[in-house]
Amino acid sequence: RQELGYADQPAEAADLAGFLTQFLRPAPGAGEGEGLDYVIGRVERFLRRVSLHVPLLLLLEDLHWADAASLALLQHLAAVLATDPTRLLLIATMRAEDREPNPALEAALGKMARFEGTFYRRVFARLGEEETATLIEESLQAELDDKAAVYRLAEGNPLHVLSILRYLSSEDLLEATASGWRVKPGVPLAEILPVTVREVIGLRVKRLVTHNAEGPARR
Repeated sequence: RQELGYADQPAEAADLAGFLTQFLRPAPGAGEGEGLDYVIGRVERFLRRVSLHVPLLLLLEDLHWADAASLALLQHLAAVLATDPTRLLLIATMRAEDREPNPALEAALGKMARFEGTFYRRVFARLGEEETATLIEESLQAELDDKAAVYRLAEGNPLHVLSILRYLSSEDLLEATASGWRVKPGVPLAEILPVTVREVIGLRVKRLVTHNAEGPARR
């Protein structure tokens, strides 16, 4: 509460906590009509007040799944920032491909694009082989002899690259060389590595559960 500017306002802080709880667990029919305008207004006032005390970064991931109410809130905040700047930075991420069409999202992005100097849209492509090699070297702080194989498996997906490296490290499948690391001899890299990030993460979770004394508690 102190960091958010509510140290001397316990009643207001309690009211805000109740509102946020209701916002996160809306009653049936909430978020429609005037109810949506009320929620948007309260969220704006909360963010504006907090930004008076600390700079804010609001990160919204997977925007391509946003519903109409979420997009309405985003558009409102974008308009607020364009007309009355505050110490708030909004960063939203979305897939550029391999996703269901979302006409409402494209329409919202088109409207926000009119706020020149406030709204910026960037498209990031998959990593190339050299970029993947750089990511591997920065992650391991050393060279990896098998970086070309990791690049082919990850297909330029940076999250997949990092997941593969963590998996190799956690399973003790790497050994030191004069220049850095390599996959241990006899390990069929292309056969043992899963082909999706979900499978890589699943294997790591399984390892925690089965090979750690606290595994059952972590399940």
